[in-house]
Amino acid sequence: MFEFNKNEPLWQQIILDIQTKIASGYYTTGTQIESVRELASIYGVNPNTIVKSLSVLEDKGILKTERGIGKFVDMDEAAIEEMKIELASRLIQNVVKQCKAMGVDQILFDAIAKKEYMHE
Repeated sequence: MFEFNKNEPLWQQIILDIQTKIASGYYTTGTQIESVRELASIYGVNPNTIVKSLSVLEDKGILKTERGIGKFVDMDEAAIEEMKIELASRLIQNVVKQCKAMGVDQILFDAIAKKEYMHE
């Protein structure tokens, strides 16, 4: 089951997870995502929480509904690449804030980031 962060609303974390799955290629353009019930089971949340998350993703143009069939990824490759950059930037911003708070300067940060990136 998905592990939630207690500091952020569940529906927002689900949105971020689905966006990450699209950015990583787990879901590709035109892929049908799981039903509300299946997603509620996967995430261990109330179906209404899933409905809210999917509604926001649809409003953002990330998903589209085909009536009677389900929800599908509705982004071209350029839009997915743009979203990937946005998600990665958000993660890096958080890490940079934490490193700055610990007194890590840019040179050390760059060295650590390069080492970790090469290690993976």
